[in-house]
Order: sequence, then structure tokens, then C-alpha cells
Amino acid sequence: MRVPVSHVPRGRSRRGLVGSVSASLLTLALAVPAVGAEPVDLGAAATYSVLAPSLTSNGPTAMSEDLGSTVAVAGDAAPIVLGQTRIGGPAAPAQADLDLAYGDAVLRPGVPFGVADLAGATLTPGVYYSTAAMGFTAGGTLTLDGGGDPDAVFILQIGGALSVGASAQVALIGDADPCNVFWAVNGATTIGATSRFAGTVMADLGITVGAGSRVDGRLLADKAAITLASTAVRTACAETVLVPGPVGPAGPVGPPGADGSDGSDGTDGLPGVTGPAGPAGPAGDDGAVGPTGSMGPAGPTGFTGLTGPIGPTGLIGLMGPIGGTGPAGPAGLTGPAGPAGTSGAESLRRAAALCVTVRSSPRRARPGALVRWAIGVRNCGGRPAHQVLVTARPRADGGLRASGGGRLVGERLRWTTGTLAVGARRSYAITTRVAAAARPGPSVMRVAARGANASPADGSRTVVILPAA
Repeated sequence: MRVPVSHVPRGRSRRGLVGSVSASLLTLALAVPAVGAEPVDLGAAATYSVLAPSLTSNGPTAMSEDLGSTVAVAGDAAPIVLGQTRIGGPAAPAQADLDLAYGDAVLRPGVPFGVADLAGATLTPGVYYSTAAMGFTAGGTLTLDGGGDPDAVFILQIGGALSVGASAQVALIGDADPCNVFWAVNGATTIGATSRFAGTVMADLGITVGAGSRVDGRLLADKAAITLASTAVRTACAETVLVPGPVGPAGPVGPPGADGSDGSDGTDGLPGVTGPAGPAGPAGDDGAVGPTGSMGPAGPTGFTGLTGPIGPTGLIGLMGPIGGTGPAGPAGLTGPAGPAGTSGAESLRRAAALCVTVRSSPRRARPGALVRWAIGVRNCGGRPAHQVLVTARPRADGGLRASGGGRLVGERLRWTTGTLAVGARRSYAITTRVAAAARPGPSVMRVAARGANASPADGSRTVVILPAA
């Protein structure tokens, strides 16, 4: 289950705004600086321009990087994809990493936006959150000012749906990079027609983009479809990538060319083959028949002998008596018993399986630093997995905080998940603080997932503890 941003524990007090929002300028000024942030680790999802369970493409749509979908792409026009297209199983690792990236983004502590409409607001680098739906009015502009730092990171946590009006714009100034802008949306995302949007959208539900819009970043949806209409998605983090537009109409037919000169005479043909032989001539006349010779006189006829009398018919012999029935033959040998059938419980046990992924940010930390762990558990088998229990054993000498209803039992965190449907995923997040007296060396997070009818799964992640500064 995803952690909605309205339930995210915050690591500092949420102070109010200082100054005022001018009605004419509509500029958001925060008295408390936004919490500094590192980029969200997208894992395998980082190479995708568009990633969703399903995609509908209407009109000439193009994207500069990979396209991933659980099912074949629908719509009236196939999109132009400059990267690779992955359908079904090849896109599954990216979907699993998207789960972890979303959980990481919504667990970052930050400051509130302070306004319901982002049109006219200007934000500096950091983490911002709302506990409800937000959006832009049509034609409005949200400005993200990197302050001259090309590595500046913006994480925008939206507690509900994100609605962007037609012809709206996200303007990047001060060297702000769209690849360092992350939108964690706990609902559906709608971007109006002819808009210019920037950043990576990680939507818990679906994403819809109106005709003629451009997105500088990524569109990543977890549980519902993405619908694009004549949309260009440009994902360029280190170089300029040109996304091709639709093919233009055919040009007019050119004038006819001048007549060519006469060709040279051809060579003589080969001699023809000899024809068949003619028919045979008529037969000559027969010669005259010679005279017939005279027949000599016939000799005298001899006498025929008499036929003897017919002998008497012999008698038919009598049939002998029928013999008695012989004894029964010996019984045949009994064949070997067939193999025992598989029971329903055993078949279910073979078909259900669990998969575990563990990530951390950062991978190296000093005493006193916070380490965020993102855990993903998925039913990667062919049957529902029942009574799923997830346990984690972190090294948490300096403090521990967990999401998703985790309970600390002894040295282990436990989550009782219940039943996982086929393909269903659960995400959990843990934040630990490295103790001030921690010795340098590896710190390992070990995670186990067990089910009543599923094969078990284990995972781990190591963070290296550096010497104190």
C-alpha cells in the first residue's frame, strides 16, 4: 500500500509563511527555507519517457527515451519512440523500482506550499507538500528558480489529484534542470492542452495529457493508464535530444523532365531454331493379287467311341463328438501403480511466489546522518499469496521510524500484509539515524517475506558507515 503524503511523518515543525502573496504578482515567498533534497533514485525506471500498465496514443505522439507498458499500446496512431519499447514482462523491473521511488519521494520531510493554486508561484530548491489536491489555473505559470545551481532538486508532494489547466507552464530559471524536478502525486494527473510541463511525474493513478502539449521530463503511472494526444515527451538529462514531430504533407508533383536521346541500335538476334520435320508422304498402291490355288479332296471321317456308364456316389462320413472345455489360463501380472495426483494445496503452493527489493539513500553515511530505506514486496507467482508477513532487521542504534503500520518486535520490524493478489505490490519505508558512536563499516538491512502458500523471499541492502567528520 502506498503511503499518502497526508500521512507522512515530518521531521521538523511546519511554520507559517512570512510576507504576503501579492494578488497582482501571485508569487509564493516562504519565510522558512525548503528542506534541501537529493535526487530521487528511479532505478530501472530512469530510462523511460513513458511507463504505465497501459498506454493510449491518439494523434502524432513522440518520446525521446524508452516506452514501457503491461499490454500493447492502443489508440489511432502508434507513437514515435526513439528509445526501446518494452511490453509485458521486460517492463516489470521498472514498475517495481517506480514503487520504491514513489515511497522515497513522499517520505521526504518538507514545508507546505501555502497556496491551493500554483499559478504565479515561484519556488526555490527543496521539498514542498500539500495534504489535498492542487493544480494550476488555465494559462498560469509556476516558476522553479535553481538559483544558479544546475544540481538543485525540487520535490513536490501532492496529497490528491494534480490538475493543470490548458496553456499552463512550468518555467525553469536559474539553471534549474527538469531531470531534478519530481512530482509525487497521490492520485490522477491531468495536464491541459497546449501546456508546457516540466519534471518527472510519479502518479499513483493515471495520467492524461491534452493535445499539443510538451513534457520536459517523464510520465510514470503505477496503477492506471496514460493517455496522450499529439504529445511530445522530451527526457534529456545531459544532452539535447530532438523529438521528431509528425510527418508533413507530401509536396506538389514536379514538372516532367526533357525527352531523352534515342538509344543506339540493338545487336543482331541469334539464329532461330530448326523447325519440326514435315508429315510423311502418301503410301504407294498395293500390287495385284495372284490367283488362288485349287483345294484337294477331303479324306473319310472316322467313327466316335461310346461313353462309359457313370459310377455310384459314395456315402458321407459321420461327425465326431465335441471335445470338453480346457482349464482356464493363469492370471496376468498386476501393473505398477500410477503416480499420486497433486493436491489442491500443493498446486497452490507451487504457483504462488514472493519477490523482494530493497534500496537505500544514501549508500554512504556518517554518524548522525539519516538513511532512508525503501522496501518493495510483490506477488510474482501465478496465484494469490495468503497471510503474507514482511520483517526487516535494520541497524538502528540512533533512532528508527517506519511507514505502513510497521511494529517493532524485539530487533525486527513487522508488517502484516494479508493477501497479495497476482502481480500486486506493497511498498514500505524506514528511516534510521546513524548513531553518533557508530563504528565505520557496513550496515546491512535484511528483509524477509513469508506467506502461508507462497515460496519465501529474502533481500538485503548495505550502507557503508564512514568515519565521523
